[in-house]
Amino acid sequence: MLNKNKFEKVLARVINKNSNRCSVCKKPFSGPCHTFGGLDADSKVQNVGQCCRSNIVDLRHGGVYTTAPVGTDEGERQARELMASHPCARRMM
Repeated sequence: MLNKNKFEKVLARVINKNSNRCSVCKKPFSGPCHTFGGLDADSKVQNVGQCCRSNIVDLRHGGVYTTAPVGTDEGERQARELMASHPCARRMM
């Protein structure tokens, strides 16, 4: 079992490698969307979209994918709206 710090390090690598796509099916995120990070049935760290959310057996992170750079007004707006409507919003507060 991964502790929180190790999980976050591995998740950061997974997100970096698959920044605009699901790490399970490799399909690109279709637009701004919710993402889900956690462990799959093989205890591998994954960052997925809604397409493969059911593959996550130990959900540990809720995130967002934005199509606009986060450092811009549009990117910040997308991120705020997605975070507010995220299914895991209560867990992320």
